[in-house]
Amino acid sequence: MIYRVYTKKDTFITSEPTITGQYRDAGRDPILEISQYPDVNNITRYKSMLIEFNSNDIDTALNLAGNNTFSSSLNLYAAEATELPTSFSLAATAISESWFAGNAQFADEPITNTGVTWTERRPGVDWTTAGAPTHSAYYNTSTFINSDDFDLSINVTDIITAISSSTISNNGIKVDLEKSGEVLSSLSSSISLKYFGGNSHTIYKPNLQFDWDDSVYITGSANTISSTPFKVFTKNLKDEYKNKDKNRFRLSARPIFDTTTFTTSSVKTDYVLPEGASFCVKDTYTNDTIIDYSIGTKISCDENGNYFDLYINTLKPQRFYYFEFKVTVDTSTVYFTDDKSFKVTI
Repeated sequence: MIYRVYTKKDTFITSEPTITGQYRDAGRDPILEISQYPDVNNITRYKSMLIEFNSNDIDTALNLAGNNTFSSSLNLYAAEATELPTSFSLAATAISESWFAGNAQFADEPITNTGVTWTERRPGVDWTTAGAPTHSAYYNTSTFINSDDFDLSINVTDIITAISSSTISNNGIKVDLEKSGEVLSSLSSSISLKYFGGNSHTIYKPNLQFDWDDSVYITGSANTISSTPFKVFTKNLKDEYKNKDKNRFRLSARPIFDTTTFTTSSVKTDYVLPEGASFCVKDTYTNDTIIDYSIGTKISCDENGNYFDLYINTLKPQRFYYFEFKVTVDTSTVYFTDDKSFKVTI
């Protein structure tokens, strides 16, 4: 099963003050920045992202997972990446103090700091450590090669587990360049990453994804697909779904060349996909993968055939989506695209 929650608040902070010594806040910016660069005085400067999810939303996800072992990942979608080294790593760390996002944008003039900056966690209240102090024990990294697409999906299960058990308070997650990579190779070197934020009004908003395997596999009297070619499609797909609740999708699997043995009576042969098949969700217009293959997208099977469940509220409304299926038969992995799209509405 897949369940997603979306940001309560997000922003980015910078270690570079203005010429008057002020630090800007960016609580309403649609783009979140992570960077490292030399300023005009060859002083190394940083931009770091702060992001927080609602505790009640996290509890809801964990209650849905129940006793199943879950994993949780922070997903960010790249808007722009420039001045990149051959490889680099980003780090996600639990923030140890509360903060207020504010209502300003980074480029506002005159500067009206209403929220968190590099030095203050809210106006008039300093961080104990500039740049947002963190719990060093909850530190996860993701490495990129310059040929990657730079979308970030980083495992933060340990952070979420610590929050849910009240080991640490939910003050959000700081995302920045990995500490070991925060020394520029030369004063002219820099790196700039921009990600869509919660204020971006796109389908690419940051989210916290929970994955757990609640699949079952009971074939009953059905035959299992054992060779190619075959086809797969969703047989109960509707044109529209409200972005709430959970929906069960039923699949039909059928060999292209059926080898049914004919008898004097009419007999229908039922087929199911082999265990381990999974689905993903893609945006119809962009073909971007919105929900990728994972342990949470395994396809189940019962006496009525294959099916999978999906929380529709994990998908942004007013968009069209379609399913893709991945099936391994013998030693071959094949992919099928459902011919029909569906719209998610409010």
